[in-house]
Amino acid sequence: MTETVGDVLKALVRTVVPAVVGLVLSYLAQAGLQLDAATAESVTLLFATIFTASYYALVRALSQRWAWFGWLLGYPTNPTYEPRHGE
Repeated sequence: MTETVGDVLKALVRTVVPAVVGLVLSYLAQAGLQLDAATAESVTLLFATIFTASYYALVRALSQRWAWFGWLLGYPTNPTYEPRHGE
């Protein structure tokens, strides 16, 4: 597979943006909750995972219908990859 620098950066941005959104949403979801440190860490991890996956799935589905939603992943198009052996 031949990757260009642009494709690698697109993939990186489209991975990092949902992760940041998921983390921010997880902190917002637990705002005002009184949790001990260990529970807060676990809840943050759980919420971040759920919110990240949900956000990514929702935006990907919406961008299939309306391409501009791709910007909510940080870049509107998917990276392109070519088969390594010309498959």
